[in-house]
Amino acid sequence: MLKILFGLSFLFYYNCAVFSSISQSSQSVQSVSTSLNSISTSLNSISSISSSLGSISKSSSSDKKEKDALYQKDVKDLTYLIVKSNESSDFTSEIQNLAFKYGFYDWKSNESTFLGIGQGLKKAGISQKEFKEVSKGISNRKQQSALLEAGFNS
Repeated sequence: MLKILFGLSFLFYYNCAVFSSISQSSQSVQSVSTSLNSISTSLNSISSISSSLGSISKSSSSDKKEKDALYQKDVKDLTYLIVKSNESSDFTSEIQNLAFKYGFYDWKSNESTFLGIGQGLKKAGISQKEFKEVSKGISNRKQQSALLEAGFNS
């Protein structure tokens, strides 16, 4: 009888140990599952942040393009007004002041400046011959001259 009781207690102990081990394994699986969910949530957050940064970057890029376009239009209008008014004014000073208003500190290196001047000269109705003479006085650099001409021919 003692043998049977000992055998039963051994089986009971063994079964408890197995159930305990299974329970611990189940808790480990749940812990791993929770960790994986947490990692997944973190990755989704990182993806969301990355997407937001991309949107900000695109927004900044489109803001710059819009700012350049507005500046170019104002340069065109200023050039037109100066040519049509026949008043002597310091054209470069006027352009520089306009550039400063837009936050451009080196108007001579801004493509929009020369495109706008070319457009303004065309809007003022000067001839191709007059344009050639005026553009030589504005810039002797190839790139700037090409931009003036592109603006005039647009």
